Amino acid sequence: MVCINESGIMNITMLHDLDTGFLASTLKPAFQALGHTCTVCQTMTTYLDPEGKHVDYLLKDITEDMHKQIIQVFKETDLFIIRSITDSTLHIIGVLPYLNKHNTIYRVHGSELREKNVPYSLRTWRINWHNKEPIIVAPRDPSLFPLYRKNTITHIERPCAFDTFPKKHLTNDIYALHTPTNPNKKGTYELIDKFNEQGTIQLRIVHGAPRQEILNLKAGASYFIDYLGSYEHGPYGMNSVEAWFYKIPVFSVHKPIDYVLVPELHNLVHNSSLDTIQDNILHYTPDRKQLSFAKQYALTTHSPSTIASQYIALYHYIQA
Repeated sequence: MVCINESGIMNITMLHDLDTGFLASTLKPAFQALGHTCTVCQTMTTYLDPEGKHVDYLLKDITEDMHKQIIQVFKETDLFIIRSITDSTLHIIGVLPYLNKHNTIYRVHGSELREKNVPYSLRTWRINWHNKEPIIVAPRDPSLFPLYRKNTITHIERPCAFDTFPKKHLTNDIYALHTPTNPNKKGTYELIDKFNEQGTIQLRIVHGAPRQEILNLKAGASYFIDYLGSYEHGPYGMNSVEAWFYKIPVFSVHKPIDYVLVPELHNLVHNSSLDTIQDNILHYTPDRKQLSFAKQYALTTHSPSTIASQYIALYHYIQA
């Protein structure tokens, strides 16, 4: 069993292949603020950390000397947090001998849980266990099942660095904002066609722009449109979480099961489709209580310090 330093300071290593960068750019500083050391090994830079300043080792660029340094980091690691890293990558970088059920947390994406209809009550680290074994939900790479069969597989929400966001500002323009990461999955092109047909509301679509530009637009938006068209694993994503912070009403498509998975959904997202979106926005009446609830929900469930503390608490739990 791995034991943490007597001082309580932990050595944490995060490894991930494909992620938007929230773990490196947001969670790493949160761990450091709690007094722990944190090393990030990542396959590529992301739009949230385009210069890779939060990445200690970019795996595709490591030299032989750097690899020796990484192995030393692994030897001294108390807690590994892994997200979407493949079996082959783990072998290549030599981390496998240092992983065990007491020091490894594999984080699955929220959409994977929603896709498998995992109830909301089973998503938290506090009750993610049954008879001392983790409740298994499918990671993105099925080859990881044998490796992580006895390890902790869990979902803890993504952190969001709200303190770095630009302030909300008033604008003379009233517009609905849509910022798809993947336009094909978000119903973006169908949404454009629908707005062109009716043209009653100004629609702004931003894709592939610098993050600061997107946040500035979000800070001045009147409405936010998340998922429409084809259904994609749930009623909202991180774009909606950011909109909640700005107290912007969010419109997205859901299914009845979503109210079971996320009981608070009726206070977070307005159910809409391509056929109803403009009418829903036109007849929307601001509800300050509901918007305040959504902001507090975002701050509570996606606070970097809270999420970092949850990982630490889960670590202590699996040590017992």
